[in-house]
Amino acid sequence: MDKKDFANIWASNERHLILTLTRGCNLRCSYCYEYGEDGESILVDRGVDYMSLETAIEIIDDVNPNIIRFYGGEPLLRSRLIMQIMDRYPDIHYQINTNGLLYSRLPDEYWARMFSVELSIDGVDDTTRTENLIRYYYAIDAIRSKVSAREVIICSTTISQFDSDYSISDRVIDIYNRFDINVFQIGLDMSYGRDILQQANMNQFIYKFTNELIQTHLDVISGGYDIMLKGRDQVFAAVNGSVDCSSLNGEYSAIDVDGTVGSCHVALATGVDISEYNEDNISYACPYVKATNSRLSDALDNNGQYLDICKTLEEVNKLCFITDNKEDLQEMAYQLVGNPGI
Repeated sequence: MDKKDFANIWASNERHLILTLTRGCNLRCSYCYEYGEDGESILVDRGVDYMSLETAIEIIDDVNPNIIRFYGGEPLLRSRLIMQIMDRYPDIHYQINTNGLLYSRLPDEYWARMFSVELSIDGVDDTTRTENLIRYYYAIDAIRSKVSAREVIICSTTISQFDSDYSISDRVIDIYNRFDINVFQIGLDMSYGRDILQQANMNQFIYKFTNELIQTHLDVISGGYDIMLKGRDQVFAAVNGSVDCSSLNGEYSAIDVDGTVGSCHVALATGVDISEYNEDNISYACPYVKATNSRLSDALDNNGQYLDICKTLEEVNKLCFITDNKEDLQEMAYQLVGNPGI
């Protein structure tokens, strides 16, 4: 797929349907939005823990989407349902959000039909910063070999703490060099997650996160890397004075396991009301964060100027990604920041 076409489709989310196929997962990350501070589930009880084929068919026929994204939990736990949906609707673009570790459950021909694969390379000691990181690299390598040349693999990471030697830029560029993966989505722990609550200074944590992201943009742009870097909508719900989250803008529909419809899969699963969030009462934090973690919400608002810079650099980065004339854009990026050593 042409890079410009992908960048535009990824940004638009037109008739985009998110199907939560299951609440089950093969991992139990402490920072997952599904768990409260006590480690217990905070998900709304829907009476079922997985989506049926009948529910999926009813929703898809009603929405008639251009793009379907398989979500969880870990959607590869429902690989048979994925195959059934893809067989029934062969003309739809498909995406999957997965940790990738169960890649062998989905036959190669279905991987080859994915429009994009978003691999969660998520981020604390029990997952990606120890020897266990090799599991993810094996998964990336295996999936890279299964998808067709026209498909896109997105590496997505959630930051919940910073080790002294951890660098978003280094991780992004390392994966790019190893696997020729050039689309990355960066977010942070948006939940009650126990790890982020242990941060001694939330403002300092968000300052560190935003400046790491700014530096990553600068490294990618100035280095001429063929990389597109995007901040998660939950972090950048409102930037530069306007609502920027696709869920809040009504650009896609999210479907919970029982067929309940909403606009945000996270808010839907946890019962958070986002209906009154609009341009009249915007804050940098999304309504899910405002409802569940006031310290994080306040810290995002306090560091809003850096979030604005990140989002502006993201637009410059997107232009660099789709054009061969990068020199003027590199100069623009440093002018926007005003301090290359930030």
